[in-house]
Amino acid sequence: QRWPAARVPAVRVLPRVYPYADLPPVDPRAAGVPVGIAERDLRPVGVDLRGADPHLLVYGDGETGKSNLLRVILRGYLRRYPPQELGVVVVDYRRSLLGVVPEEDLLAYCPTADRTLAVAREVAASIAQRLPGPDVTPRQLRARDWWRGLEVLWVVDDYDLVATAGGNPLLPLVEYLPQGRDLGLHLVLARRTGGAARSLMDPVIQRLGDLATPGFLFSGDRMEGRLINGVASQRLPAGRALYATRGGVAQLVQVAWLPPD
Repeated sequence: QRWPAARVPAVRVLPRVYPYADLPPVDPRAAGVPVGIAERDLRPVGVDLRGADPHLLVYGDGETGKSNLLRVILRGYLRRYPPQELGVVVVDYRRSLLGVVPEEDLLAYCPTADRTLAVAREVAASIAQRLPGPDVTPRQLRARDWWRGLEVLWVVDDYDLVATAGGNPLLPLVEYLPQGRDLGLHLVLARRTGGAARSLMDPVIQRLGDLATPGFLFSGDRMEGRLINGVASQRLPAGRALYATRGGVAQLVQVAWLPPD
């Protein structure tokens, strides 16, 4: 009654569905690409693979939003970088990302282990040539301009099908992951939460963990343990994830919904 013109603002909560079209357009001057909105302030949350963290992990149970997030990331980076700057390798045994990347941007599409291993060896050999030699100056190291070529973005869906007891076709890339930012190598890896605790000894997952790689934790069993930077999964609505960054900081994010074509 005393303050009729100053009502308490309503509590703003995350929507159940946030259309991709509602995200702000990709800004070529920005650090990353938007993928959703945060619960704290309902502002866009971005993923920056060309910054301090060149890789990304994604965990979640089936039908919780992992493949949708991969589509959102791919759409953002394909809009930001032309084919002359970015090449994409898609590892997709279930064909969930088939046709998402146009031919002009696609370095390789890998639906089998043999194809994945062949491409991984070829890319690893190419990345090895980018390692700085003794003639590289400190100025070039700071500017990262001693090599020319494409930024290579690997997007792996259903990693639990890729790394099996029979072998892991991505092993040729492991030694270059720590220098991914300098060498133009980026890995976005998604897998089911079930059995994730056993996968922590996998060489690729272990190396990404050593690098404090950030990631998204969609709905999953917290009994699998602290999977990304000390953060464990929890039960969440589909499309919603904990975005765990360095230092164990996590924020709840509603990932934008981008339906498959």
